[in-house]
Amino acid sequence: MKKLVLVVGLILGLSAMAEDASVASKIESAKKGVANTLKKAEGKVEDKMESIKAEAAKKEAESKAEAEAAKADAKKDVKKEVEKVESKAEAAKSDVKKDMKEVKDKVETKAEAAKSDVKKDVKEVKDKVETKAEAAKADAKKDVEAVKNDAKKDLAKDKAEETNKMEELKEDVKEKAAAVKEGTKKVVEKVEEAAK
Repeated sequence: MKKLVLVVGLILGLSAMAEDASVASKIESAKKGVANTLKKAEGKVEDKMESIKAEAAKKEAESKAEAEAAKADAKKDVKKEVEKVESKAEAAKSDVKKDMKEVKDKVETKAEAAKSDVKKDVKEVKDKVETKAEAAKADAKKDVEAVKNDAKKDLAKDKAEETNKMEELKEDVKEKAAAVKEGTKKVVEKVEEAAK
């Protein structure tokens, strides 16, 4: 019985040991499988990253090429627009010069006409002024003669009046002198009579 129990125990022990070895082997195998899977996955990730990088570089190059093409087109368009603007500016400049010449010609024509009119008007005014000046001169001469004549008349009149006044004054002085003489004579006579 003891032998049986020992045999059973031995069998169980060996069986357990065999199971432990099998589990350890499986674990190692699983570890190796996981490591291999991780390596494969890492390789795939690296490949994917390289692919993405290459795609990005390709797209960047395409974008740069498109940008350069767009830049070149824009330059061409700008050049065309500049040429159009310059062409229009030249045409406008030519029109302005033409208009300026026409305006200048018109102004000069009007200036000449105005100059001629002014000369004519000045001559007319000058003639009128000279005519009026001659008339005024004649009127002034007449007025001066009239004033001279009036002055002569007034002077003669004043002289006559002065002469009359002088004559009247002389007569008055004579009368007064005679009266004084008569009075003096009477006084002398009275004095002589009183002395007797």
